[in-house]
Amino acid sequence: PMPQFYGNNEPAALSFSLVRVVNGKTSEITADEDTPVLPGDVIKVKPAPLAIQ
Repeated sequence: PMPQFYGNNEPAALSFSLVRVVNGKTSEITADEDTPVLPGDVIKVKPAPLAIQ
């Protein structure tokens, strides 16, 4: 897919989170590029909210 851009031609920032099951409970963890991913994790990627200028 084509990269998404804001109106000023800057690439859209992304936010990452992991959905992880620990001891039978599901939790969502905010993540970045250095967060370890474990087997069974689901990686969620969303456009970050736009900053108001």
